[in-house]
Amino acid sequence: MGLEQVIQETKGLSANDRALLAHWLISSLETQQDEGVDAAWLSLAEQRLDELETGKVQGVSWEEIKAASRVIGSTGHNSGSRAVSFNSEA
Repeated sequence: MGLEQVIQETKGLSANDRALLAHWLISSLETQQDEGVDAAWLSLAEQRLDELETGKVQGVSWEEIKAASRVIGSTGHNSGSRAVSFNSEA
């Protein structure tokens, strides 16, 4: 089966199946992983957990995040009473 035939066959797939196929194809290209990535993610997760446990930051509920995103999306900026930051350095 040639590439053109494969492309034609994928047109009959559902959007979800095409997305899964695209993800799989892209993932198959990633043969080399940066050796420091896992350690960096672990360090960040430990830092965020420590910030929560010590009270340096407060958690934000999913409902608050959705509400803030609606405000930001409709106005272009955060005009809510509570600032929502997704970056601990903000």
